[in-house]
Amino acid sequence: MVDAGTSEELLPFQEEEIAPILERKRGMLAWDMGLGKTAGASTIGARAQLHRWLVICSDNAFSVWRDEAPRWIKRWWPDVTVRVEFIDGDRETQWATPYDVFPNVVHIRIVRIDTFLADWGVITKTGLKGKRAKTIRLNERKGYHIPEILIYDECRRIRNKETQAFEILSRWIKFYSPPWLILMTGTPGHEPKHFWTYLHLINPHYFRSYWNFVYAFHQVDDGFFGKEVNEPRNLPEWYALRKRMISVVREDDPRVIDQRPPLTRQLLEITPDADQQRLYKAFREEMMLFIEEDQKLLYAQNELGAITRIRQALICPKILSPSLSYGAAIQDFANTIEPGEHVVIFTPFTSAQPLFEEYLRTKKFNHIYTLYGSMGTTARDKAIAEYRQNKGVMICSILYAQAFSLEPATKAFFIGYDWDPDNNRQAEKRLHRLTTKTPIAAYYYAFRTTFDANLADIVNLKQRRVNITIPSEVRKVLHGEA
Repeated sequence: MVDAGTSEELLPFQEEEIAPILERKRGMLAWDMGLGKTAGASTIGARAQLHRWLVICSDNAFSVWRDEAPRWIKRWWPDVTVRVEFIDGDRETQWATPYDVFPNVVHIRIVRIDTFLADWGVITKTGLKGKRAKTIRLNERKGYHIPEILIYDECRRIRNKETQAFEILSRWIKFYSPPWLILMTGTPGHEPKHFWTYLHLINPHYFRSYWNFVYAFHQVDDGFFGKEVNEPRNLPEWYALRKRMISVVREDDPRVIDQRPPLTRQLLEITPDADQQRLYKAFREEMMLFIEEDQKLLYAQNELGAITRIRQALICPKILSPSLSYGAAIQDFANTIEPGEHVVIFTPFTSAQPLFEEYLRTKKFNHIYTLYGSMGTTARDKAIAEYRQNKGVMICSILYAQAFSLEPATKAFFIGYDWDPDNNRQAEKRLHRLTTKTPIAAYYYAFRTTFDANLADIVNLKQRRVNITIPSEVRKVLHGEA
């Protein structure tokens, strides 16, 4: 995040960019992670002089909104006093208490996504046991006080129109109709169909039909199980719609890329150790293996289970059975990195984190910290603060890597990667921030003679589909340059 004393050129929004947002009021803002989402929303809110805020965010974004939003609001509205309040504890009283109404006070209420859904949604089960369906309705609280601006951070959680979060939020917005709505994410989706829920919340009348939207921007075919939504189409029209409805600050924008060191990705090909080769062969051929040392049978019920077992084996065999090895990747890491460096390890399986820590301590790595889901804001902030002060290794699960900074680390090692390229990019952006001063390197371990190469191709294909649905790439497609 940009410090309050940095130059105007580093701001997420300039005057000509913010004007259309201020005019239409209700809109969606999509940033690439690391480019200052909190700064952007706070800038807009301060320019419009909005006093009553409600921020809905995940637990790991609490401290970011608490610390960063007031700084950016005061940058554009110097005389204001910013009051931040967490909706927690006696929530009935907090929701019913009026916002501060003084002209020089901005009152920000921050609430966890799950808390918001629990307080404002009513879910009942209908039908016979075993065939029950869920009915979702809004818990209407007419005496409660609504904000001037509603910000939903990491809105990709509502990308699926069938989720409870989308159902409750859409009902809340229709009932209370807040003057301003800002949906925020650095990874909004791969294809046009992923954007329908966002656009429906912004303009539910125009974007009322999901299937009309899908037919407009996708090839739809009849398949064995019904309608199949395939490749995107009508990209020029999609580009025009995005330009009108969505504000995007991308990392390849000239004023960003010129001021920030690059991020480079590198594939580290290594050979699996004996345990990994044995597990890989067994699950590919038999879908089971008996570990004699532990008197334990490892098996997979189907091919999908076998793939999961293989991924675990290639990340850390000891996940599967205690007598097995820690894996070739963490061994290569320990032989490559000096214990005093600032580095980060990302992995998709939280069960590998304590095992990686256990192994690194045997190799004289003394300062090791972990980040994972459900650890809480206080514990996360403490771990990051100690990591920055003492240097060492931060081990973080890929899906948890959102809304915080791991500067000043300059190297990230992926021992395993997520099949959704958005999640890998989110993790990379924990290091590659707007304030980054030195080049960042992201190293991805891949195992020779395994299906890792095929998986990498799949992830790269998904990334290409992301690229052709963003404005800067549409022109390349139309002119045959991509």
